[in-house]
Amino acid sequence: MPAEERARELLQKTQGYVSQGLRVRVTNLESEEGALLNGLTGTVTGCGSFNEALVALNGGAYFRVHVLIDGTARAKKFRLMNLLRNVDAARSGQPGEALLPPKVARQIVASFISKAIGKIDQAPMYVKDRYLAATVWLDAITEQIADTSIISPMVVARCGALGRVPAGEFGDEARYSNCWFGCCGDGNVVFERFADGIIGVPGGDDLCVMCLEPILSENRADAVGLPCRHKFHRNCIKTWFGTRDTENKPPDCPTCRHQLYSSGDSFIADYNVDDMLIARHQLYFEAGICECCIAVRYEGNPYVYVDSCDGTLVQKCRRSDFALAAKYDIKYPPREPYPLGFIMRRKLRFVEGKEERFLHAKTI
Repeated sequence: MPAEERARELLQKTQGYVSQGLRVRVTNLESEEGALLNGLTGTVTGCGSFNEALVALNGGAYFRVHVLIDGTARAKKFRLMNLLRNVDAARSGQPGEALLPPKVARQIVASFISKAIGKIDQAPMYVKDRYLAATVWLDAITEQIADTSIISPMVVARCGALGRVPAGEFGDEARYSNCWFGCCGDGNVVFERFADGIIGVPGGDDLCVMCLEPILSENRADAVGLPCRHKFHRNCIKTWFGTRDTENKPPDCPTCRHQLYSSGDSFIADYNVDDMLIARHQLYFEAGICECCIAVRYEGNPYVYVDSCDGTLVQKCRRSDFALAAKYDIKYPPREPYPLGFIMRRKLRFVEGKEERFLHAKTI
C-alpha cells in the first residue's frame, strides 16, 4: 500500500478516535517530565494533519494525537505508542508468566533462524535486528541449558510497540511506530513468556480464575482463554457473559474487566497448542512485539477473511469491524459495503497454492 494511502488510513483512524472521544491512558514515557504523566487518563480531542501523517509514514517525525488529560485545561500531544486505550489497559505493565520450557522455546526460535538463512540479508535493518537479538538469546540459552540446572528467563529485546527512532524511509517499521498504541506489558520480549494465556501447554498451570479448579488439557473445547491471559471453564464464565448481554454491555473479563471485541465463544481454546506457540514467535520476528501485545492486538482482535460474495478477492479485516454476535462460516444478508451479503472466516484456505473461493456456507 503506497505511503499516501497509508497516511489517509492513519488520519481516518485517528479522526475516528476524536469523534468517539476515545479514552486513553498515558504509558511508557521515559523523560523526567514525561514519567510524571504515566498512568494518567484522558480523552483524545484532536490529531495531526495529512501532511504530518505522510511525513511520519516516510520515517520522519512521529505522528501525534491531542489528549486532554483529566483535570487539565489544555490538551497535550502524544505519540500513539505512548498511549493505551482504556479498554486494553486492564493489565498494563503486568507481563506474562514464564511458562514455556526453555528447551521448547529454543527449538522454536532455532527453527525460525534456520529458515531465514540466505534470506535475511535482503531484509530491512529492523528485521535483521530482531533475528540478531534472537540469535544472541539462542546462544545464551543454549549455554545455560548445557552449564546449569537453573535456567533464568532472559530478555531478548525491547517490545516493538515502544517504537524506534525514525528510520527516514517508508516501511512496516514506520507504520508500526505511528499506527500502534503502546506496549501492553512491561516493555520486554521474553520468549519463555510466550505460552502465557495458552491453555494446554505441557507443564502449564491451567486453573479457572473463577472456580480455581484445574482446566483439563484434553477438554480445551470446554475452556476459554481471554486476550488478558485469564483462563476459565466455559460453563463458569458463561453466566457472566450472559449477564453482560442482558445489561446490553460489551463482554469483558470478570477478573480484570478487559473488554472483548467479539463474543466470548470466539475465545474457546479449541486450538492446536503448537500452532499457537509458533504463531506467537512468528509475530516477534514480523513485528518485534511481546506476548502481552500479541494477545491483546492480534488474538484479542484478530484478522478475519471476508468473502463479499461478488466474485472479488477475499478481504482482510479486523474482527472488531463486525458485530459482536457475528459468527464464522455463515452467510449474512446484504449490508454496507457488501451488497450481496458476506461470509466471515477465521483463515484463508488454499488449493494447490492458490486462494480458494469460498463457495459453500450455511445461510441464516
